[in-house]
Amino acid sequence: MSFFGRDSDPSRSSNLPAADPAPAPTADPAPRASKSASTSPAPQSTLIASGTKVSGEITGAAELTIDGEVEGEIKLKSDVTIGQDGRVQGEIEARTIKIGGTVYGNVYGRERVEVMASGRLEGDLIAPANGLNIAPGSFFKGNVEMIDPNQSTSSSGRGGKSSGSSSGGGSKGGSKPSSGKSSS
Repeated sequence: MSFFGRDSDPSRSSNLPAADPAPAPTADPAPRASKSASTSPAPQSTLIASGTKVSGEITGAAELTIDGEVEGEIKLKSDVTIGQDGRVQGEIEARTIKIGGTVYGNVYGRERVEVMASGRLEGDLIAPANGLNIAPGSFFKGNVEMIDPNQSTSSSGRGGKSSGSSSGGGSKGGSKPSSGKSSS
């Protein structure tokens, strides 16, 4: 019998297409190598963003970029970059230090210290003689102690010392040696 003009044949009981049977389970593909198993892991990095203020001691092995403010000591095994808007009040010890903002405190770069044209450093600076760059246009007020990279870094094994201040003199002899007295 047919309702509304449909045939009552059971094989045609639905106008819907037949559902596809469930896909057969497949074997998992070969496991992928994880990122941590790569031959050279990407360096970890920490950012202190503009508008952020951190107080206290910062230690570790990750690279650090400061675009905000830090009050306290920074001791890292890797690199520290102070951006143009960054400000640090405290000592910094790291492998390399790039100053594009303002630092009030002593800095010790085991391999390199760079005060960029936009940078301002008021404090003593310790770096290897071949790893020091004070760019023209920067500001620096303090003592410079150049260490021999082949000697130990104990306080008794550090190299020559220079004192004075520089404003844009650069590290290539662009400023006169200072007698240690400030005329300003």
